[in-house]
Amino acid sequence: MRGKFICFIGIDGSGKTTLINETVRRFSEKGIKCKYVWGSYELFILRPFVVLGKKLFWGDKNSREDYITYVSSVNKVGKSGFLSICYQTAVFMEYFIQILFKIGVPLMMKSNIISDRYIYDTVISMKVNLGLKESSMHRIISAFLKIIPVPDLIFFVDVPEETAFSRKTDTPSIDYLRIRRGLFRKTAENHNAVFLDGARPIGELYSLIEGSILSNLIAPANKYIKE
Repeated sequence: MRGKFICFIGIDGSGKTTLINETVRRFSEKGIKCKYVWGSYELFILRPFVVLGKKLFWGDKNSREDYITYVSSVNKVGKSGFLSICYQTAVFMEYFIQILFKIGVPLMMKSNIISDRYIYDTVISMKVNLGLKESSMHRIISAFLKIIPVPDLIFFVDVPEETAFSRKTDTPSIDYLRIRRGLFRKTAENHNAVFLDGARPIGELYSLIEGSILSNLIAPANKYIKE
């Protein structure tokens, strides 16, 4: 049996990381070890190509000044079928390796993983940046989940974009959050995520999280959770 895999998704500023850290801390106090993992795609090998692409396709446009115009410029890559496919293929090849070592192997070693973001966040960003169809976004997520670990439990932390924007200083624009929030909600519904109101006090949210984890994961397989 593998370890248990839980992931939190939602827009920037929704409170995911705070809730994850609190969950890891409190479960540790109960003697249940969980490993925090950043589960979204991270640029490594492709970084110089992305930097070059920004200069070629986006020039000096600033996402903070006019995010909608910025997205329209970014979508030029998506409109080029060949470039879009090449980029998606390269991202998913690199991302698969990241997931394998950060999540796949630890799970096989019976470690319990709590992931801050995952394939859902990565594909939603790709959908926005490349101007992909929403149906393509859902299809890519479902296809990728056939070859990577499927979460045992997903928490979607939802807050109004105005609230999330007020919590972060590095978010490009409120439009950045508004576009993504709707996509997260639909994705969460499609993958049976537990919806959490991120505007509620952290104590209340943690009680909901703890109850969901204990009832859905730990109680039926306790011997595989405690290390």
